[in-house]
Amino acid sequence: MAEKNIQAFFESQEQAEEALSRVKGLGIVDASIHAGDGSDQGMNSLTSGIDGLGNLTVGGDAEDSSAGTLSADYESASGMSSGGVENQTTGRDIVLTVIVEEQDHVQALQILRHAGAIF
Repeated sequence: MAEKNIQAFFESQEQAEEALSRVKGLGIVDASIHAGDGSDQGMNSLTSGIDGLGNLTVGGDAEDSSAGTLSADYESASGMSSGGVENQTTGRDIVLTVIVEEQDHVQALQILRHAGAIF
């Protein structure tokens, strides 16, 4: 059966955990919650060996290339937040990644949105 993945951003760990508990009744294949901690690490991305954007920007140490690719999508790594009056992303540095069966995708999105997620 086909699977769909969802990355939902939340303002707190507790909010993400509550959202995850709400979608547990669906056909979840896998799920994880991560916080973007930022990075003070300085390096030259042209000459230094880096594992990816997540490693460069938030100091992530991914176990494999798939995890490294996903870490680049974190708000802290990707620079998704641009500020401004209509800014909805600042402070949403908790990412809930959920992989669901395709038939549960729309319902999972609705549940997560109702729980306060942005996508």
